[in-house]
Amino acid sequence: MDYVHNYGQANNARVRNMYILPSLFIGSPRFMSKLYQDNMAIVRSFGRPDQFITFTCNPAWEEIKSELKSFQNSSDRPDIVTRVFKLKLKEFLHDITKNNIFGPVLFYVYVIEHKKRGLPHAHCLFTLNSEHKVKTADDIDNIISAEIPNPNINQQLYDEILANNVHGPCGELNSTCVCMIDGKCSKQFPKPYCL
Repeated sequence: MDYVHNYGQANNARVRNMYILPSLFIGSPRFMSKLYQDNMAIVRSFGRPDQFITFTCNPAWEEIKSELKSFQNSSDRPDIVTRVFKLKLKEFLHDITKNNIFGPVLFYVYVIEHKKRGLPHAHCLFTLNSEHKVKTADDIDNIISAEIPNPNINQQLYDEILANNVHGPCGELNSTCVCMIDGKCSKQFPKPYCL
């Protein structure tokens, strides 16, 4: 508004009427405020969410790679990336809400955002039935696993974890790793072990 006002004064132009966008205009401040108020009303009725899960698009998904031409990468085809992400997100939400993999879900809310490189991700909040709420450390251990799977038991999961969740090897072990800049790891690996 300051820019328009200053531009109008500098060029002897008259600034016209100011319009306030309604809450139906997606992305407007009123729209965002309305969403916030709606979600706070849900939390007031059902209680705090039990799980916060971020569902991220992977440009290496086979459904995306199979549709790209040899000279393209995922950032060249945001239509394919968005369509595949939406289908996988729908299946993910179905597993949690209808198949009840964590227990019966009272309500859920999610927001889709796009990263700088155009890859979408969704922030999802789930509130579970009171009988299935996470209450103890054992409940958390049943949901979250922070270990590398045994390749003899589940080779596919082992390969996925190594490809997407493990950094390196880099440094002296692999000087051609993507993270290497001027002979050092840009992520400061290896890091010292701490308890």
